[in-house]
Amino acid sequence: MELPVPSYSQLKSLTYSMIKAYYINMMPIRIPDFLHRLKHNLFPKYFLYAYLSACIDFIKDPKFKNYKDLRIRYSQLAIKEIKTAKDIHNPYIVWAATFIVLFHYKSSRTEKYSEISSNIPYFYSTIYISISIYNNLFFISLIIRSAKSVSID
Repeated sequence: MELPVPSYSQLKSLTYSMIKAYYINMMPIRIPDFLHRLKHNLFPKYFLYAYLSACIDFIKDPKFKNYKDLRIRYSQLAIKEIKTAKDIHNPYIVWAATFIVLFHYKSSRTEKYSEISSNIPYFYSTIYISISIYNNLFFISLIIRSAKSVSID
């Protein structure tokens, strides 16, 4: 079954929602260029899938709410596409990796870090947060390492 892709107006709305909610992940954005690339489907597939895995939960359309595992499937497709990418030096691979990390961050209980850390001593909360940051960096390095292992013909 084909995965649904939001319309351009929905993608535009998702972009502004992402800028408001996750401005650090959206820092490389140049809004007019980004929207132009979305409208004309100029992004690599892995980037679009990674982007949708991170932001599809902002959409209000019931067509996208019926898929419980839609974000997981977008993430899996993004990783699959990154592994088969020919141009591993494309900066969109790194940006896509940050969206995949954001997907995993939102999928786990890590958004509760501040709530949890307020209930435990400072030393332990620092270790807890450091471990989560390390895990995210480790995940990015795995994506980049697997992308580098793809042979370029």
